[in-house]
Amino acid sequence: MSDATVERVVNAKRKTARATRLVIASNKPSLVRRVLALFAKPPIGKWRTALIVMLVVAGLAFCALGYLLSSFALVLNGSKSLPHNAYAMVTYPKVMSQGIYAAFNPPAHFDRGHPFIKQVIGVPGDVIEHRNGLVCVNNQCLKPQGHTAPFIEMTPMGVIGKGQYFVAGDTDDSLDSRYASLGLVSKDSVRAVGYPIANFPHWKEWLAWLKR
Repeated sequence: MSDATVERVVNAKRKTARATRLVIASNKPSLVRRVLALFAKPPIGKWRTALIVMLVVAGLAFCALGYLLSSFALVLNGSKSLPHNAYAMVTYPKVMSQGIYAAFNPPAHFDRGHPFIKQVIGVPGDVIEHRNGLVCVNNQCLKPQGHTAPFIEMTPMGVIGKGQYFVAGDTDDSLDSRYASLGLVSKDSVRAVGYPIANFPHWKEWLAWLKR
């Protein structure tokens, strides 16, 4: 047998071996197929799928519970400046928008150990105006009492700046942003935001019930 014939035979065997390896490799399932196959074999696969769904749901419920425990706050109203007795609030995220209620730290000279709760009626970009002795924001006008401190000097006119908010109570004697003594509220001083809970008993009613 000549050298050329031997070389052709060797090359043919090499090609045959390479083709065999390719066929074997193509028949091997991929990693993704192997993983999916673990959950697709009935009836064990159905149980595994159900278990995964249950674990996912339990994980989401656990995360939601952790968020509520760490961020949710029930804030009781101890003043008469707002008509509601309690507010459901969150400490994160503190999304400030018009109409939302904010619990915030008052200035040091008004700090009595508990936050103020007021409704946001002016947001950055809104204009504060004085109309016939009234302080107006977004066509909502508040009448200052103007008799004794701190209800004398009105908040200056102008555009509400970034990170500042105009807040107000629902009564004429509310100490809020209509007065320069309180002024605008910065977002950094806000502890929580939320909305009132309708028909929630006053904290004094809860206290009387506990003393029975």
